[in-house]
Amino acid sequence: ATFRSKEPLDNIWRMGKDPRVSRSTDVIYCGFCCKPFSPAGNGLGFDDVHFGDNFDLLAKALCDRRDVLLLEDKCLICENVPALLNHITLDRIERLGFYCKVFVVSGSQFRCASARQRLVLVGFRDRAALDRFTPPPPQSVAPTPLRAILQDFSQESSPDLFINAPKFRMATNDSHVVSLGYAYGARSPTSSYGSLTTPGTLLCVAEHFKDRELPLTPAQVRQLDYGHLRRLHPMEQLASFSYEAHEQPQLRGRLTAQYAAVAQTICLNIFEAFQAEVLAAIGKPSVRTELYERLDRMGVTAHRSSGSGSWLETRVSRTGVPFYKYLNLKEFDDPADELSEYELWVQENIRENKRLLEKLGLVS
Repeated sequence: ATFRSKEPLDNIWRMGKDPRVSRSTDVIYCGFCCKPFSPAGNGLGFDDVHFGDNFDLLAKALCDRRDVLLLEDKCLICENVPALLNHITLDRIERLGFYCKVFVVSGSQFRCASARQRLVLVGFRDRAALDRFTPPPPQSVAPTPLRAILQDFSQESSPDLFINAPKFRMATNDSHVVSLGYAYGARSPTSSYGSLTTPGTLLCVAEHFKDRELPLTPAQVRQLDYGHLRRLHPMEQLASFSYEAHEQPQLRGRLTAQYAAVAQTICLNIFEAFQAEVLAAIGKPSVRTELYERLDRMGVTAHRSSGSGSWLETRVSRTGVPFYKYLNLKEFDDPADELSEYELWVQENIRENKRLLEKLGLVS
């Protein structure tokens, strides 16, 4: 949380001690490094020697604010990668000192041209506020297509975006190369530095593939020529997270530095929606009212017609943590992103999953 400070705090633990933020607040927005938990990282989780302690530092800072500084923070919104559920336990979540619920959501459900899934944890000091909290309904019935955020980059104007032909032989089944006909949002766009082996989205601009709706196969990628394949520009990646042009951060430095900066970006529409519902749960509904009035003016009707809870599915992680998964947009969401590792595990162990849910009183 910046607490309206011009400079964000440069370390998690400062949130519990820094005099600049020694006052109570309605909502604390915070996070911790996702590398130990991300499929693109080392997978060591809390055992990671560099960043594995970040969650515990966050928990200590939050508790210090309550127990040492005697501050009365009301709510918490925290985000990370869904693979965190492969590692975190209920005991660890309880260390935050908030009553919490966990959600897995995609930007595609909130009008973002990004299919990347994120974990959102909301917490309340007051249990009654948690009971009043209503998860924000989806704002889309179909994803925003990738082409909606693409800009006109050419080999001549932006040669650094284009991938050299010899690299095409690196294409694998994990490569995510799509054309202008692709009807979905970017998949994990911030992880794309131009490698054909990372999960990030790459764009094929070859004329003969412009109407293709499905990702290209490795064989098709290997047939491309230089000038046919490029990375998404950092500004396109920002646009996929629903930044308005006047809101976009100014990117500076070398292209690699700009990619690194964009990697810290979140889907703004998701957090706007969760913030509105969190504030409503503590008796401040005006933000939610303003949000939905604005959506009505924009002609966004999905949030009114979804039906309470019909877009959520209760699940439990392999570590026994209950969470709520936003269901994919029917017949539209990218099939390659449909089931993550922990969801496949849940699917294979559905009977045990149901017993756990019954024990937790989440289903009858």
